[in-house]
Amino acid sequence: MLGETILVELSGEKNVVIRALIDSGAQRSFIKRDMAREIGLKSVGKEEMCHGVFGGTKTEIKEHILYNVNIGSIDKKFSTKMIVIEENNICGYIPKVNGSLMVRLKQKGIVLTEMTDNSD
Repeated sequence: MLGETILVELSGEKNVVIRALIDSGAQRSFIKRDMAREIGLKSVGKEEMCHGVFGGTKTEIKEHILYNVNIGSIDKKFSTKMIVIEENNICGYIPKVNGSLMVRLKQKGIVLTEMTDNSD
């Protein structure tokens, strides 16, 4: 299953447009450490937590930095502040969709938006 994504603007000392993953089952929101530093977010605290993941596995308890970030629509019609949790890595490697799969999907009338032909 593919996750839902949306283009949003994050604001700190710098503003950037990013593709955010919407996880309707998540209880908290996260930001990669590199992105938090790139846009100059300021820490608003720390929290110790472990993560419960698929299959009931739990990570070790680890201290995470919390940030207050402004997130808004790219058309500037909506924005809100939210607390996000710094994480070094959000997800693992996601392979490119190969060219032959893109052709088969297109033949079936399935179009993946904002994709380029990754046949290399």
